[in-house]
Amino acid sequence: MIDHLNSIPIYIGQVKNYKMHLDILDQYINDDSYFGSVNGWISDVKTTFQQTQNRDLPWQIILEDLNKYIQEYLEVLSPVSEYHYKTHMWMNRYSKGEYMEPHDHISKSDQISFAYILNSQGQNNFVFENRVDWINSFDNNDLRSTLFTNLPVNSYIPEQKDGTLLIFPSSTIHYVTPNTSNDLRITISGNISIKVGNYFVDERDATLKTKDVKVLDI
Repeated sequence: MIDHLNSIPIYIGQVKNYKMHLDILDQYINDDSYFGSVNGWISDVKTTFQQTQNRDLPWQIILEDLNKYIQEYLEVLSPVSEYHYKTHMWMNRYSKGEYMEPHDHISKSDQISFAYILNSQGQNNFVFENRVDWINSFDNNDLRSTLFTNLPVNSYIPEQKDGTLLIFPSSTIHYVTPNTSNDLRITISGNISIKVGNYFVDERDATLKTKDVKVLDI
């Protein structure tokens, strides 16, 4: 399903075999050697992002299942030529009270990002934010509640059952509210870099259309 935060297309899907993904990651989730904190982040959530051993996680198996959802999102954007993309993935482990501050995933190479919620602990922690100055000026003066009833929303919280996959432009600001559970909240984050033209990973891919080529870059 494609929903919108004003004009921003947000894909909300349910991965059927998320339990299998959780099972194959189980041996890593409680192994602190795979996790660390990231310099520059305000939050102290433990993540495999920028950790050397992130490469050892079974990302290829998971990506093979996520590709159909990624392609479904990209097709909604109406591509007019063939393309290929590569994906960078990492895992996040939220203990009680841990959160993630507002941020985006803007970079020179990435256009699309995603959040895959493997274990939500029954919470809707992931929040999209739309920072539009003219909208905020109405909120700051309390006009949304007292006068106007058809103003654009400046935040969006989709339902987040276990297995929920959210795909969105990398420029979309989002954050994660504190985990209120005593148990770990587990998510996978990822960025997608899209390229246009005739490109193949190696000779094995030479018979494939470029838009069917997916590269894992961890």
